[in-house]
Amino acid sequence: MKGKFKLTILILFYLGGFATVAEPAEQLKKADSLFMAKKYTSAFDLYASAYSDGQASPAMLLKMAFIKEGLGDDTQALYYLNKYYSVTADRAVLTKMQELANENQLSGYEVEDRHFFLNALTKYHLVIQLTLVAIILLLTVVIIRSKPKGELPIGVPVIQILLLAVLLTVSNKWLLPKQAIITEATFLMSAPSAASEPIGHVQNGHLVEIIGRTEAWTCIKWEGKDVYVRHAKLRTL
Repeated sequence: MKGKFKLTILILFYLGGFATVAEPAEQLKKADSLFMAKKYTSAFDLYASAYSDGQASPAMLLKMAFIKEGLGDDTQALYYLNKYYSVTADRAVLTKMQELANENQLSGYEVEDRHFFLNALTKYHLVIQLTLVAIILLLTVVIIRSKPKGELPIGVPVIQILLLAVLLTVSNKWLLPKQAIITEATFLMSAPSAASEPIGHVQNGHLVEIIGRTEAWTCIKWEGKDVYVRHAKLRTL
């Protein structure tokens, strides 16, 4: 375990803040106790088990990133920071990920307003959907009551149609591109076959966009081109 951790004060602040969230599982309580006692590797094993069981919380994801960075495994640290960001839309974490990426000369972590907006939209999509549905229903009532009197303002149906379009857009999960982290150094292939021509070699840690999948290969976007890597070389976010 390295003595020096590189997570910023801001990350530590969030870690402390989320630590107050109730985590009733005994396994997580034990993991938290180990973490507080600085028995990080033992704590991580328990957190990893809980993560596999779908018990991840923002606090736990930050702790896992903290531990992995302390162990010098920046690839896994970036993975858990990405997962944390996907559930919190915390822009400060984007900056932290970019810092780690720059230190390791990794691509795919550039801070873009479009990705921040789409991630925030994904995080709050249920609240946004319920609000839009309530407004649309209210406008429907207005339309129904106004029709017999002939007093319906022309703008009401137009607003309702626009809101329906926004609702359909928000409801689509494809808004945010599917991404993965390269977890092992690998060759980039021109086609989904080991016999195809290799067109490059990359180190682990890069964040890439997934284009599609075949039986054993994943098509990713790399420097503007569609290339292929084996599934086992990636960890999907």
